[in-house]
Amino acid sequence: MKHTLWTTSCTALGPLVGAIARNCQSCCLSFSLWLLPYCGTCLALGALAQVIRFPFRRFEMPVRYVLWTTGLFGWFAGIPLSFAHAFG
Repeated sequence: MKHTLWTTSCTALGPLVGAIARNCQSCCLSFSLWLLPYCGTCLALGALAQVIRFPFRRFEMPVRYVLWTTGLFGWFAGIPLSFAHAFG
């Protein structure tokens, strides 16, 4: 039960959750660390879109929302991939 709560609370860590669920076994940790730069790039681009100035004002907020949502989707898409490797 304690391990399940720990894994669930670490969901914000994105692609590292599969490795956490398997107690950081070497193959699961290796896959999670391989996945991390791809998911982290999505999250970083989404966060960067929140602070940069766009050359247009009319559709600035919708573009920010779309880029942030895409960044979060890219980050959290690592969770099922990591779990698929860990429990596959």
